Amino acid sequence: MKNLFPTGWSGALSFALLSLAGSSLQAQESPRIVFSNGRGIPVDALAIEGGKFVVKKDADGAVSGQSLPLGAASHVSGEKPAAINQAIALVLTEKPKEALELLEPVLAAQKASAAVPGNYWVEAARAALYANSLYNEPAKAEALGKAISDATPAQGNDPSIRLGKAMALPRSVKSTDRIGAFGDLVSDDLPAEISAIASYFRGKLQQTYEKEPEAFESFLTVGCIYPTGGIITTSAAELSAAEILNKRNRRDEALALLTSAARGAKGTAIGDEAAKRVESLK
Repeated sequence: MKNLFPTGWSGALSFALLSLAGSSLQAQESPRIVFSNGRGIPVDALAIEGGKFVVKKDADGAVSGQSLPLGAASHVSGEKPAAINQAIALVLTEKPKEALELLEPVLAAQKASAAVPGNYWVEAARAALYANSLYNEPAKAEALGKAISDATPAQGNDPSIRLGKAMALPRSVKSTDRIGAFGDLVSDDLPAEISAIASYFRGKLQQTYEKEPEAFESFLTVGCIYPTGGIITTSAAELSAAEILNKRNRRDEALALLTSAARGAKGTAIGDEAAKRVESLK
């Protein structure tokens, strides 16, 4: 991939600071499938059986045992379960076991909505695929990849499968090959979420192999080039970039990135860590 920041560190940093954006976590409203008649039923009250939705428990006027055609589902409304962002933060900090403990209940509760526009199951399933890849559970990652591919409208395998395989590469693989596996996924031809996470993990590997300038560029790429790739991933990259800046005595710029990360990832392990570092720099 060509150098995205030809003006060097200062130009890259200026671009990043101009790109900072905040996000607040809102009060949770349980996700529900909205049907073509305008009626909404909580996702966790539904299951798919025999090619139709079946109400599994009485909820909001829906009676257990009632069925509805799959084609009647319009979209999913309601807030994203907080556990998803919390789990993504744990994946990005390479704590897959803890991430899966949060994700498994969400996957079970949201499964009926997997193919409905606006669902939260796919995002949770991708995070679980990454967690299983990091946790050396290839069979579980493969099963999730198939389920995601079946649920999403795009043809072929979901790109999260390739990203999971890059995460699963063992340390015995050459550093250039491990970094390159992520670099191949930083592409405008892939969803922003995939490229953002790939660029973040590429940066972490570059740090491990003492390639700090390259790591800094990878972290800034997340929010600057793929700003729609996910606020938690952007916040994680800001946290890592701030660490590099602080080592170079760029305190004000580090503080700006940490403040953004604390705000964007509030309520997650990444947000908590960023908030602690903000206080330490005051």
